[in-house]
Amino acid sequence: MTKSTIIFTFLLFTATLFSCGNAKKQQDSTDIKEFNIKSITSQDVYPGVHSNLRKTRTYKLVMSAKMQDEHKFIALLVDSVQLPLEFIRADGSAITTEGYGFQGQFDELVISVSRHFFQQYAPDMVAEVMYELSGFQLSDSAKLMISGPLGIEYINLGIVQRQDNIYAP
Repeated sequence: MTKSTIIFTFLLFTATLFSCGNAKKQQDSTDIKEFNIKSITSQDVYPGVHSNLRKTRTYKLVMSAKMQDEHKFIALLVDSVQLPLEFIRADGSAITTEGYGFQGQFDELVISVSRHFFQQYAPDMVAEVMYELSGFQLSDSAKLMISGPLGIEYINLGIVQRQDNIYAP
């Protein structure tokens, strides 16, 4: 046996032991959660004034959830962007989303998010919002980004159902 073969065998053995230890750590951490998506809808609202704000699309997610460990809802992913969550109502109580963790059983979680669409220059400028890219290309579907004991996860929400447009007078 050559010296390089012995070193290679030793490194392979060490890597195998290290990976077995990491697999055990992942098995020890339990992250039991259930999400039942009741609906995911979007509705466009067109402003009645002339400005650079072309429309606002509001997304509404209704679901029930059961989470053994604490989870934080971070963003809704649509098209190719991630929209920070604005409003969550848990079993009838309004909750601020900033840093709030959810744990336990919820019969109804309602999450609302708005996305603003802008056009080229127009009078009465509204400050434009730039959205962070999500890394996904979602055409008609959406995902919910959450963080929990195992890190960042993405929940597939299915097809977004479009509601009728609203036109302000």
